Amino acid sequence: MANLSGNKGEWSEVYAFLNVLGKGRIYGADSDVRKLDDMVFDVVGVIRNEDDTETEFRRSPDGSKIEIYQNDRRVKSIDVESILEESEVVLDSIVESKGSFCIESVSRFMESIGCHRLKAPSRDKTDITLLVNDPRSGRANAKLGFSIKSMLGSPSTLLNAARTTNFRYRLNGAVTQNVVTRVNERSPKDKLSDVYGVFREEGVALEFDGVECSVLRDNLTLIDSRLPEMVSEILKIYYLEGINRFTDIVKILNKNNPMGYNTDFPNYEYKIKKMLTAFALGVNPSKPWDGHEDANGGYLIVRGDGEIFCFNVYNRNEFEDYLLKNTRLETASTTRHEFSRIWRSADGSYYMNLNLQIRFL
Repeated sequence: MANLSGNKGEWSEVYAFLNVLGKGRIYGADSDVRKLDDMVFDVVGVIRNEDDTETEFRRSPDGSKIEIYQNDRRVKSIDVESILEESEVVLDSIVESKGSFCIESVSRFMESIGCHRLKAPSRDKTDITLLVNDPRSGRANAKLGFSIKSMLGSPSTLLNAARTTNFRYRLNGAVTQNVVTRVNERSPKDKLSDVYGVFREEGVALEFDGVECSVLRDNLTLIDSRLPEMVSEILKIYYLEGINRFTDIVKILNKNNPMGYNTDFPNYEYKIKKMLTAFALGVNPSKPWDGHEDANGGYLIVRGDGEIFCFNVYNRNEFEDYLLKNTRLETASTTRHEFSRIWRSADGSYYMNLNLQIRFL
């Protein structure tokens, strides 16, 4: 038997699987991840797919057993208490451990119930598939996919950096060799916001020229026709002024109003929330998006104390507020993703890329 090994985030997915399955109930949360007592879903089962085998873990009617089915054939029955006991072992290990670690007893237990990996493989945003009874809609055994985010370990990314998340800017003004040298040969210890000082001293301005990846451009445009331009303004605020939290960025956008919106409406906050939600539930920068959300159930949040709550369609506003309050921009590897350096095109114009990466606080 191969012992399962992973980091806090990966083990958090095992914890969520065991905890939600064992308790059979999950509550909604507000934007500060506090329980909403009037929003509760009964979890009747969990589905995992591994190695072309679909395993369904169904709670018995009296809630005392977990019946395990593989490809619609019942293969095993275990006590709910054993599931909950293992979930507590996982939680304690997550809190106490660092880096990548193995929990031998849980590894043996997971294999005994047909789970041979920390997480079931997925090609979309779905980390766990639940079968729930939805009292509001009256749907029984609704199959819903959720993305899992844990507050037990280091903050996870909402959008990973890649060359596909580069935004291109034309440099207008006196782009002398001195400017190019000062920017391109700066020390790795220098902040990118120091570049703004160089541009300001030399009278150089950045003008948005396009998104390097046409797929990301089209995905953003599907959300809002002017969203690529807005993101270009957001990146300038971050890289050139050093402001990284989206709550603060919204305030600056409202004050400066670079898009020329009617300020009687919360255009910047609204559109940024829609963008963050799309990245959370459906958008992949390198794949064309049709507007459908992969994680059609929403988000499961593993709070720092081990409590698990959900955001879904019924508390969508709270989810969007949560994303706005709890995300920030960060700088990825400038060499790996090829940004922050000035280059010259064939027609003599100068350009620079800035990169988009979003992480939870």
